[in-house]
Amino acid sequence: MRTGFFVHCVLMSWTVLYCHSSSVTTAYTISGNGTGTDGASVPRGDNLKLTCTSPSHDILFVDWYNKTRGNSNYQFSPLVSMRMNSKGICDFDKTYTMPANMKCDCVNISMYTCTLISVQADINGDMWKCRFTYGTFSYTNILTVDVTVGITSTVISSPIVNPVSVIANTTGTFQCETSPGNPVATVVWYKENTTSTTGNYTQITSGTNTSSTPDGDLIVTHGTLTLQVQRDDQDLGVYCRARNKEQWFTSGTKKINILYGPDRLECTSNNVNVSPSLRVVVGSTFSISCTADSKPPPSTFILSGPGGYNLPMSFTGITRTQAGSYSVEAMNSMYATGNGKPIVGRNSTFFTIDVLYPPSVPTLRVNGTAVQGTVNIIKGNSKVFNCSTDSNPASSYSWTYPRGSSGISTLRVANFLHSTDDGDYTCTVQNRMISSFGSFQNGVNMTTITVKVMYGPKMRTLRDVSTVRGEKFEYPCLYEPGNPPSVSFEWTRSATIAPWTKQNTHNLIIPNVQRSDEASYTCNVSSVLRPTLRSTTTVKYDTATFHLDVQYGAEHLKLLLNDVSNTSVVIEELSTNKLQCFLESNPASHMFIVKDGKTILKRPVVHQLIHRMTAECSDTGVYTCSGYNHYGTADNASLRLFVKCSARQPPRVDVKLNYNAREHDNVTLSYTIVAFPVPEPSQFAWERCTNESKGSCNNSLDGMHKFDVMTKGLSSFLTIRDVKIEDYGMYKFSVFNGIGSRLIEWLHLKPIEKPDPPTDFHVIQEEISERSAVLTWVPGFDNGSPQTFYITYAKKGDSSELITQSIEFKCQKEMNYTLRNLESKTEYIASIYASNGEGFSPTINETFITLKHIPGKKADSPVAFIVGSVGGGIATVLVIIGVIFIVKRLRTSGNSRHRYKLKKGQMNQYSSQQQDDDAYQNGQSVSGTNSTGCIAAQTYEELSKTTDTSFYDALKAGDNGSGTDSSSCKAAQTYVESSMKTDTSVYDALKKGENG
Repeated sequence: MRTGFFVHCVLMSWTVLYCHSSSVTTAYTISGNGTGTDGASVPRGDNLKLTCTSPSHDILFVDWYNKTRGNSNYQFSPLVSMRMNSKGICDFDKTYTMPANMKCDCVNISMYTCTLISVQADINGDMWKCRFTYGTFSYTNILTVDVTVGITSTVISSPIVNPVSVIANTTGTFQCETSPGNPVATVVWYKENTTSTTGNYTQITSGTNTSSTPDGDLIVTHGTLTLQVQRDDQDLGVYCRARNKEQWFTSGTKKINILYGPDRLECTSNNVNVSPSLRVVVGSTFSISCTADSKPPPSTFILSGPGGYNLPMSFTGITRTQAGSYSVEAMNSMYATGNGKPIVGRNSTFFTIDVLYPPSVPTLRVNGTAVQGTVNIIKGNSKVFNCSTDSNPASSYSWTYPRGSSGISTLRVANFLHSTDDGDYTCTVQNRMISSFGSFQNGVNMTTITVKVMYGPKMRTLRDVSTVRGEKFEYPCLYEPGNPPSVSFEWTRSATIAPWTKQNTHNLIIPNVQRSDEASYTCNVSSVLRPTLRSTTTVKYDTATFHLDVQYGAEHLKLLLNDVSNTSVVIEELSTNKLQCFLESNPASHMFIVKDGKTILKRPVVHQLIHRMTAECSDTGVYTCSGYNHYGTADNASLRLFVKCSARQPPRVDVKLNYNAREHDNVTLSYTIVAFPVPEPSQFAWERCTNESKGSCNNSLDGMHKFDVMTKGLSSFLTIRDVKIEDYGMYKFSVFNGIGSRLIEWLHLKPIEKPDPPTDFHVIQEEISERSAVLTWVPGFDNGSPQTFYITYAKKGDSSELITQSIEFKCQKEMNYTLRNLESKTEYIASIYASNGEGFSPTINETFITLKHIPGKKADSPVAFIVGSVGGGIATVLVIIGVIFIVKRLRTSGNSRHRYKLKKGQMNQYSSQQQDDDAYQNGQSVSGTNSTGCIAAQTYEELSKTTDTSFYDALKAGDNGSGTDSSSCKAAQTYVESSMKTDTSVYDALKKGENG
């Protein structure tokens, strides 16, 4: 290929010459009619036709140039020069002689050929080119002649021996060589497993390399194989194949003989494998033999161990020093093909020889110190006994000692006691020596020491004692001797205010006992101990303590109010106060606090009494404290106490404010107060109101002929004679003692009427059972005449079995009545009304259903349907009170009603009353909760009769009433009588002018 350049220049308007060039590529080629690149490859002996071609048609002549292999430059003169003349005939320049094996021709003006006749290897690599001349000249490309010569054989040139010895896990090198040829041949290696019946072979792709060397005009190809071999490659065949043309040539096969060093050694003694350990009894005789797999077999076995290197393989009377780690090394010499010196193969096995021997005499240590013979140990100490010996195998240990036995080398004994731990302590050691050859021997040894336990004296229990002041006292120190038995004594006393000197005698002596001698006394008894394991001595002691109780009579009694001692004190109402009485005595005393002759606080076996109070009017009085014990009585101490308070109702008392009277009868209204100072009679006032309005009352009724007013102490009485209609109404009572505000109360006088109806009449749902039900109600006011309640019940819709029962009212706040002998799962209707001398109250009805009977099962949760009615319809009830008549009015009650469950105490109370009541004959029972007002009236009267105290003490003993008054309960009368029957009171003393 030739490249030419054309330059084009243009003169620009500004007088600048601008030139540019462009390249033009034209092809002048030379090619052959063979194969390969440019057709330059041709087999030896064939003709090779070379053709030079020009793109131009103005060729003047063509020159052929040749450069032979080995020359660095082309010849200066062409080998052939030729042209086509105008007649189309090919002319040759006679100056240049055409070789005999070359024939050239002109095809046309642009194409020229030269044929090389029967090419041989000697022109292989010659280079050819043409030069075209056409006014100038151009060269073609260069064509290199490639003369191909096929190889004729291939052989493994190295190693030359067969088989080839190679050491396992190393590489063997094989050389393959071809006959001369061109081009370089391709060499492929194969391995052949001749042990296979199918003749398997496998191409080897790694470890191969190909090179070549010239052989004249041809090339000899060399193939190299570096093969890694293993032990399982024994008798493996290796061969090569080669070609540089179509035909393959195969070499002969080389067999591989694998060499390897000693494999794992197996060493035995008396047919017993010594690895990893060989156990032999000291003094035994034995020998060791070893084998190993190798190629060639091992030539040498070398034993090394504690005795050195290359030891004999036989042991005679083995000793303990020969025990240890051993190794046996096996060696062989491997001569690999191609190596002048042998390679030594080595392998070793390691094992230990364990020399067994019996235990030595045991060494005994106590807390780390070696001991022999007798060992003294202090009682209560804890010791660790250790037994040690030398043996192989390790020995088992056993202890025998006074407490028993143990199976370990270390014996721990805690809290030594002479009674259980004195005696011999023996350690026995033994082992069993079992050799690898199957025989065994037993080894035994032992050592004994004797333990003596040292301990101090032991105190016996010293019991607490009592003595009386002024007596002589002597007390022995009781103890049990220890080891050694000699002791020392020391008596000490707990701290007291009296001086004390220690005593070092066996007995404690106090010539004349005083109160200051009451203390705790301690006896210390001690002895000196000298243990074996220590150079210092130890003092062991024991102590025991008793308490000396000095007894004396009660004395030094004091009575304080709010920590102050006085004989008379006035305190404010509602103030907080502490009344404290204390004394000294041993033993403790029986103590009492008495108010106005009545004991309000007493305690046995105490040294003080404390009575705390928030001051009330009723706390006024004389308080006296006293105490005594077996040895004497203390002098009493007294305090007179006054509480300032305004006039008021008596505390916890139902005051009667409603009175009933018939016309022309006399009636007395009364009112009793509490107050300090006590009001004068002139400070009490009664007034009558002309109507129900509180603003229209007479100034005073005192002195009027129809009315009598009497005042005594704290009680005032208004008596109305020959009651007229205009006397009914409201009365005002007032009193003032100068403290606080005036007390005003409103009292009512009413004519006697029929009773109010009972309320909240219903069946207690929780008490309904198969055969019974409990009725409950709240009694209404009797309106001045004692009332009785009548209950009637029957099956609903069946009046033929109607039952009526009367129940006397005894001032209960709430009443209960049990209906018995009912039928199960049956609806009943019950009615109630109240009656007194003036008439009857309206009737109230209630319905309920008893429970269904379940055989063998007790009902846990009673359930019933309850329906109540109050006067809303007409029903028939049978009443027998001299005359039988039927009056009933029904009114529907509300759907919501409060229900009560009987308390346990109420059930007990009604059960007691039930036995006394006439109603029990029909299977019914009645109960109720008493009105506190009824109970209070009786209580006040009994207190007045039995106790010589003030009226305030009587009031404090009463219950808190309900405020619902009844003429049948006699409360007002009781208050009057209580006040009049009291012999004396604190207030009488106050009127005499005594203050403290």
